[in-house]
Amino acid sequence: MPFSAETKEELLRELPARSCCQAAELAALAAVAGRRQVTPEGVQFTFELPQASTARRLFHLWKQVDGVRPWLQVRFLRRPGHRTYAVRVGPVPPGHPVARRLEALAAEGLPWRRCCRRAYVRAAFLARGSLVQPAKTYHIEWDLGKPVACEALIDCLRSLGLAPRQVSRRGGAVYLKGAEQVLTVLQLMGARRALLQLENVRIVKEMRSDANRLVNAETANLDKTVRAALDQIEAIRRLEARLGGLEHLPPGLAEVARARLRQPYSSLAELGATLRPPMTKSGVRHRLNRLMALAAGRSAREPGSADPPAQARAVDEAAASAADAPAGSPEEC
Repeated sequence: MPFSAETKEELLRELPARSCCQAAELAALAAVAGRRQVTPEGVQFTFELPQASTARRLFHLWKQVDGVRPWLQVRFLRRPGHRTYAVRVGPVPPGHPVARRLEALAAEGLPWRRCCRRAYVRAAFLARGSLVQPAKTYHIEWDLGKPVACEALIDCLRSLGLAPRQVSRRGGAVYLKGAEQVLTVLQLMGARRALLQLENVRIVKEMRSDANRLVNAETANLDKTVRAALDQIEAIRRLEARLGGLEHLPPGLAEVARARLRQPYSSLAELGATLRPPMTKSGVRHRLNRLMALAAGRSAREPGSADPPAQARAVDEAAASAADAPAGSPEEC
């Protein structure tokens, strides 16, 4: 059964205990699903409801509120894509208790008690509401088709601390989005089982989202490490070919270069642990950056220049000495 239908079945199991809340539900059904007509025989109201159980609730509400058995005519209408139950109350002559109730429903405003406003929202959902499967998104909607009914429901939801939105399709619809908004309105309507089910779905979705975020971060870090290692190996190979061997590099740089060639996919911390003595990650990063800088700063032998290995060794040793010098030494000046 769809989540929306399950929620409605849960809400239909019990009638409100207070007479004021029963009247508020009746007023909501009249506002969102009722049509008032004045005929030569008297006043009548026609309700179009989506479920037989909602029609039965309407019948019991009339009995509870007015203490009389109204005249009801139920017609089963077949329409493309859905079914509707039409319930007609009346026509009744003027002065009849049901006629007075029908006139009051036509002029009834928004209930002022908080419990009555909760009942108003609940009845509006039973008549014209729908819930999206929580596994897809958090969305509840009232497809009212009446601008006046939309404004009344929006005022009611705002008075309960919610932030409804309105769209103009098919005469008007009101909706709430977001897990917190949907959870709050389910609690206000009294749909406890639906609330727990949605909460469970939200927890599972958050856990999956956290797991995916961690996996994506780990994958990105691994990809970054591999790409940096490949760049470092390429730079070391260029230096090795240019200088005629890594032994022409300063000892500290040569040691790190050989370690990177032996372990092309190790992290900086793992690489530092294999050195003797072991080196911190920042120290390994510093030496690898120097190797890449030396590889990027060399050019092909120019006419009249010294022997490439000797020239490279002299420049590399000077650069290495300057980089290894402590802060404030004359080599940095």
